[in-house]
Amino acid sequence: GGKPKGGKESMMQLLKAAKMDGKKAGPFALLGYWYESHKDVKRAIGCYSKALMLEPHNPCAGRGLVRLVPRSQLKKALEQAIDSTSPLNGWAWNVVGSTKASEEADYDMAIVALLRAARARDMDKPESDDLAFFYSSPSTPSPP
Repeated sequence: GGKPKGGKESMMQLLKAAKMDGKKAGPFALLGYWYESHKDVKRAIGCYSKALMLEPHNPCAGRGLVRLVPRSQLKKALEQAIDSTSPLNGWAWNVVGSTKASEEADYDMAIVALLRAARARDMDKPESDDLAFFYSSPSTPSPP
């Protein structure tokens, strides 16, 4: 492992962006990612949480909290993301589906949730997903 990308200058730019418009989730989500990559978990969680308060379906913040916080503490965030009916809430449906299957043995709901996750447009790395073909641009198809 090497050093994390983005030094203090990156952080300062993200802080400026967050202060300029405190109503946008993007800068807070990216700042959370910066803190997470620099091992400052407490600040990362705070930034991710702020981003989800502003935009409950934000995939960067949602996936960040999933990585850092026990699932038992994510119930409210997951409910808000799913209630947002955004095409970017697949991260929340994925967590709900895997929880329903592995912890609650509610396989019917797990299937429904995982199908919703598969239909979402917030795949972590769509080009490497099994359904990547469906996420590629028709004008520039990816090789099989």
